[in-house]
Amino acid sequence: MSVVHRITGVLMFLAAPFMIYLLDRSLCSEVEYRQIADWLHSTHGRDAVVRPAVVDHECFEQTSVDDVMALMVV
Repeated sequence: MSVVHRITGVLMFLAAPFMIYLLDRSLCSEVEYRQIADWLHSTHGRDAVVRPAVVDHECFEQTSVDDVMALMVV
C-alpha cells in the first residue's frame, strides 16, 4: 500500500502544472469551461485526473471514482 501511495503522490505532483493550466483555460471563457468540463467527465479525463487521486485516497478509505465524480460540481 505504501508504494501505491507514493506513486500516486508523485503522479499528482507532476500533474499539478497541468491542473493549473486547465484552471487557467477554464476561466478564460464559457466555451473553454464547457470543453474542459466535458473532457473531465469523459473516460480520458477521469483516467488522467480523477483516478490517481481516488487510488491515492483508496489506500486509506473505500471510495470509488463514481463517488468522487458525483461530488464534483463541474
